[in-house]
Amino acid sequence: MLKRLIAIVTVLLSVAGLAVASATPAAADVQYTCFGYTGTFADPNVYPTYEAKSWDYGADNCFGISPGRAIWSTSAGHPWSTIPGGGLADGISHLWEWGSASLYSKNIQVWIAATGKFWCQAWWSDTGWNPGWTQC
Repeated sequence: MLKRLIAIVTVLLSVAGLAVASATPAAADVQYTCFGYTGTFADPNVYPTYEAKSWDYGADNCFGISPGRAIWSTSAGHPWSTIPGGGLADGISHLWEWGSASLYSKNIQVWIAATGKFWCQAWWSDTGWNPGWTQC
């Protein structure tokens, strides 16, 4: 009886150990360097969490979503900084520009996992960042 109990416990421990060993690893943060500045960004889920963009007008930029969900931007000579408006996101869904060489905007669209919705923010060549995020 004792041998049988020991055998059962051994099997259960082996199965439990296998379950622990085969569990999905925790999400890992990603280091990304752009224009010589390194940032730590969330492990991509559905959409990328960091992206470089070459614009037709103005300086090129990189964008990133931190593990804390803050939205960051950098360009040559400008270290990573959060985009104004206090937005939080889970991924970058689209980057685009609009306008001409004299007046243009750089736009970022981000995705919010909890709601499945998208929010947008624009940087204008004459005034800088819009004051807040808008649903798009």
